[in-house]
Amino acid sequence: MAKAKRPNPQASATSLEPVTLALVKLGVFLTLLVISPAGRETFRLPKDLLLRAEGILLLTIAAAGLAAGALSPRLMPWKSPAVVLALIAAGWAIATALASTNKPLSVLSLLTIVPATVIFLATFLVARGRGFELLTPLLWAGALNCLLYLSQLLGIFNPIQFTSAFKGHNAATGFLGNANDLGSALLPIAVAAAALAFADPEHRRRNWFVAGLVTLTVFASVSIAAIGALVVALVVMTLLLDWRKTAVALVALAIVGAIAAAAYAPFRYRVEDIANAARGGSFDRLLSGRLASFSSAIAMLHDHSLTGVGPGTFGWNYLPYKIEVTEADPELFRDTAAANFNFEEVHNDHLEILAETGIPGYAVFVAALVWLMLGSVRRPRGEETGATPTQSWARLVSLPLASGFAVIALAQYPLQLASAMSATLFVAALSAAWRPSTAPGAAPQSAARPRLGTGAIVAIAIVLSVVPVWFLAVVPWGCNVTTREMEAAMADALRGNPQARAYLAANTGKAERCRRHVRHDQSLNVAVASAYSLTGRSTEALAVYEDALRYDRRPEIYFNIGGIYLRTGYSEKAFDNFLTAARFNPGLADRISGDAMKSRVKYELARRQNNQAVSRRHRGGSRPR
Repeated sequence: MAKAKRPNPQASATSLEPVTLALVKLGVFLTLLVISPAGRETFRLPKDLLLRAEGILLLTIAAAGLAAGALSPRLMPWKSPAVVLALIAAGWAIATALASTNKPLSVLSLLTIVPATVIFLATFLVARGRGFELLTPLLWAGALNCLLYLSQLLGIFNPIQFTSAFKGHNAATGFLGNANDLGSALLPIAVAAAALAFADPEHRRRNWFVAGLVTLTVFASVSIAAIGALVVALVVMTLLLDWRKTAVALVALAIVGAIAAAAYAPFRYRVEDIANAARGGSFDRLLSGRLASFSSAIAMLHDHSLTGVGPGTFGWNYLPYKIEVTEADPELFRDTAAANFNFEEVHNDHLEILAETGIPGYAVFVAALVWLMLGSVRRPRGEETGATPTQSWARLVSLPLASGFAVIALAQYPLQLASAMSATLFVAALSAAWRPSTAPGAAPQSAARPRLGTGAIVAIAIVLSVVPVWFLAVVPWGCNVTTREMEAAMADALRGNPQARAYLAANTGKAERCRRHVRHDQSLNVAVASAYSLTGRSTEALAVYEDALRYDRRPEIYFNIGGIYLRTGYSEKAFDNFLTAARFNPGLADRISGDAMKSRVKYELARRQNNQAVSRRHRGGSRPR
């Protein structure tokens, strides 16, 4: 990419800037590409852990630099809205974690929020005074994802092995995992590339190629939310360039959409399904089965409007709220089985922020979007003419990025995905750093005289970060690999493989040690408890399942607890757990072993449904309390 750097002798610089810059560029590049084929979670977890490790390393470098005198607090533009909003957002997340309905889960969520804040601030600081070369790792990572996704989609090349259940469109993942994750991560890259095509005329053809490649991939993903968000962003960008060209752009997008709907079967089927759901008045189907999660999030906000239920706790709170909202009006959820799914995320970041951090948390989110938008619509005094290429890019990208993100957050959860969040925050940080008001030279000259050299400071930072990175990033990855091994052995053992049983007996202790570090990992909890149950250790299995309920209250856990109680003669406890599981997912009632228990649970379900129907008629359909 062409360099558009405007040197400024007053711009502050420290010996740690090259190190920080390298970490920021490498971080955004790898976060969009890293996968773990050996782990149970191939795509999302490695990216989460990498983001966590990058934030820890940047934080320890900053701490070591401050202690050694290589950095000064005066280097941070504390009055910049970007810095103020980032710190307020992180501060409110910490405050709501202290008031959380499940503090361990909220603390775990902070292990993503705080590193993301650190990375955003580091990117913002090192970007000032630099040029378009900073966008190179982002665009390369986006292009590699696009090429792999299209190659998988066309059956040309697919290095990632899938089971036979994943074919065609489902086997196209890029390095991101699925079509929705791909669309969420590519949206900010598409906006950045399109803006670069206008702001960097020297490499316009190359930039247009990248922008076109990413845009094509977003449409090929058939992620309606991502497509809609990208269309909004591109239309807004044409308005910023020349409002008279917007009509031409709209016509072009309409033609592309019509061709895609007619020629590309997955896209056509998706559009037809949405149209049929709208005509039939099936709100749950129209929302892709997400009505239960949306309604539950609103109910959580109703009960916890100030601080929310706590960061990262929506999934833990979902079961009781889902039971409440669906039993209040079961007819509303009659058309889809998705109401029986256990949503860990709302699939709507607007509602998730409201549910988890309350109205003040959402106000901070809206303020950040508005401030980002102002980078396009408000020009600082004295900057009406003579804008640099980076300033022009910042103006072109700010409003489209904010608009597109606001749209995709209505149906997806980009803030819960390390890949999408990393790309979005990276582009937002560059747009903030390259605005005329915060462009080169905005930071004061540091008078600090470092007592140690750069190499010594980095070495100290690495030593300081070894323990937290090991326990917060490396160990969780290793335990995820162990989980996959346990699940594979469990499947073989259920097929009668004696060697698999021997493996489970010998390695359950190793998996138990993993649970001490990642007790929130429900896949590991279920694998360990199932291994105990299969080898006749019902007491240990029950203890693991009941401990797992502290982090996730999905119906399968209640169902498995009920099964253990039933086998050990505790029928009342078995009934209570079976009933809880069946109230969430009525289909589980048919899986209960023992006709007497199955009949009792079904009878109680029918009785409760009848009482709810009578109660609704008396109350006029109001929400039960």
